[in-house]
Amino acid sequence: MKMKPFSIKLTLLALSAILIFSIGCSKDDKEPTPAELLSKAWIQTDLLVTISGQTESVFDSEYLPCDQDNVYSFKSDGTFTVNEGTSKCDPADLDLISTGTWTLLDNGKKITIDPIDEDPQTLDIEELTNTSMKASAIDNSAGLPIKVTFIYRAK
Repeated sequence: MKMKPFSIKLTLLALSAILIFSIGCSKDDKEPTPAELLSKAWIQTDLLVTISGQTESVFDSEYLPCDQDNVYSFKSDGTFTVNEGTSKCDPADLDLISTGTWTLLDNGKKITIDPIDEDPQTLDIEELTNTSMKASAIDNSAGLPIKVTFIYRAK
């Protein structure tokens, strides 16, 4: 029995799809760990403040435009740096703004950031993917809980 050209094309297409699917889904593929997802350069894209259930972006009012492109680099050795982005507020400023260490806690649900020149801060990681990160903390210093959420995109 002779196969019709359409049947041959359909068979080849089906075999190609099976081959691609089997290669793409090998048992060796594994989900990246939170540390692997975090270990890259990030740029902050927003800063949200939530008070009494009302959320507002304060990114533009809290950061000068020349600070909005700073690069936050988390390295796999547990260190981090914050460097000036392409725009500097003062051309004489050093490129390195801050450095310190970071540690993941609670199976990657929290991160402690410990800059060498400031007190450590622990944040809840709300979202962490290859391209985005969202971390937050509650600030009670004003007498009522204020949730501060930092939003980043991978550089």
